Amino acid sequence: QLATPQISPASVQAAASSTCGDELGARFTKLLCRWRAKTNKSGLPPSSSEEPFTSAQMSSLFFQALNPDPSVQAELTIALAGSYDGSVTATDLLQYVGLATSVYCSLPRVSVATTVKAERFSGDDGGGARVAYAWLHDLLFDGASCKQTAGKAVPSKSFNLEMLEKWLRGHSALFSVVQFTVVRSMVSAELPMAPPLMPVLHLPKNVSPRVSCSEVLLLNTALPPLLRREWRLLFSNTVHGDSFSLLMKQIVNAGPTIVVVEDEDGNKFGGFASGAWEVRPQFHGTGESFLLSLRPESGVYRSTGYNSNYQYLNYLHNNTMPNGLGMGGREELFGMFLSDDFGECQVAPSCTTFHSPQICPNRSPKIRYLTIWGVGEEAKDSSDEEEDGAAKPKKRSALDTNADATAMLDMIGRVRASDGLREPDPESD
Repeated sequence: QLATPQISPASVQAAASSTCGDELGARFTKLLCRWRAKTNKSGLPPSSSEEPFTSAQMSSLFFQALNPDPSVQAELTIALAGSYDGSVTATDLLQYVGLATSVYCSLPRVSVATTVKAERFSGDDGGGARVAYAWLHDLLFDGASCKQTAGKAVPSKSFNLEMLEKWLRGHSALFSVVQFTVVRSMVSAELPMAPPLMPVLHLPKNVSPRVSCSEVLLLNTALPPLLRREWRLLFSNTVHGDSFSLLMKQIVNAGPTIVVVEDEDGNKFGGFASGAWEVRPQFHGTGESFLLSLRPESGVYRSTGYNSNYQYLNYLHNNTMPNGLGMGGREELFGMFLSDDFGECQVAPSCTTFHSPQICPNRSPKIRYLTIWGVGEEAKDSSDEEEDGAAKPKKRSALDTNADATAMLDMIGRVRASDGLREPDPESD
């Protein structure tokens, strides 16, 4: 359209709406009309909002909208949220950030980056709004923790240009990427996009990841940057069955992981374990770990620094310590605990290890789906290569390199369910 002498606002809106939906397309067109009036050399607004844009005007306006400078993006945020007086209400900001996030997740280039077809993701009703709340939480509540604000309504307040710019420059610079990508797609679907915020997902064909696109976006952007490139499905009870011994084999020594639980009521919650899982009746892990909730509300709950009870994995029946997988809190009062019998799990009303409220409405939710992802590139074991550089056969299980844990399972008589699921060893008879 830039090659034509004049472009009608209706044509601009139709093009923008075709990629990003009617609501955002209309807001973007209105913004361009207002910017045109503001920069009109005559100082007079156009005679009507239907007055065509010249190609020179469109080029100038698009260049301005695509300026990545946070001050420009903050102005863009306020305008696309529906305000033109230099400030925006908390409610309008939440609504717009949720809308832009939903549009971002629906863009073909974004879902393609995961290598998973869009239809394989879980349903995402309201997902963008939940991500928006999580990203805007600190701004909305002046830095108060999620534990302190649990159950509180969104405050009636407004944010000016300076406050929005500071937010965009800070942790939520992530939203700048979302907004920048969405605006570029409205300008032209052929323009190069910003690097995707989504990971490549590795999982078997025809297996649902049991998470929505917006949930992946929220969790991936909460991870340490070096772990955001790839997710590898390590365990899913829809694939591997309700076997705690197999779960252990899949996750022990497999590096950092994300645990996602969906209960029978549709609530979703879990945690990120920054350290490799170890089978022992003591806590381990590092302060990069966090608890999380995805539905009915979304949040990422980071370490308080009060203690180091980040992750726990035990499977010894001859001691007094609980058997299962836990994160945060203390024995018998974990922030989240999954029992080895795959029945009910437990969540605490509060947790000293993380700034978390109760991460599931039900204190004793029953597991419907349990999914565990290895995040970041798979660690390469130096023993995987022979001295002459030839690659050894790929490891079949994390417990293959953990003789103590394997022996423990054998001694207590637990069936190692994955033995029957392994690929044949190419070196065996």
